[in-house]
Amino acid sequence: MQTRSALQRPSMTESKGQTYITLEQVREACIALLTQGRRVGPVNVRLQLGNRGSYATITRHLRTLGFAAPSPRGSKKEGVTQADGSRQLPR
Repeated sequence: MQTRSALQRPSMTESKGQTYITLEQVREACIALLTQGRRVGPVNVRLQLGNRGSYATITRHLRTLGFAAPSPRGSKKEGVTQADGSRQLPR
C-alpha cells in the first residue's frame, strides 16, 4: 500500500479515503438514464452510480447540467418552485 507524503495534495475527487462524485460521472449517468427511457432525478442518478454520492452533490451537479430547477433559496417569493416551473405555496 502506498502512503501519501504530507506535501502531496489529494486529487479533486479524493479526500481522506473517500471518493466524490464528479460532474462528468453525473453527466454519464444522466445519458444512461435517458437512453433507458428513465426519469433523470437525484434518486435515479444515485442508483445509476451504484448508490454512491450524496443527494446534495448529485442535485448540485444536476442543476449545473440543467436537469434540475434552480434552488429556491434566496428567492424573494414565497413557496417552492416545482420541476415543471409551477409554484407550490407553503402550508
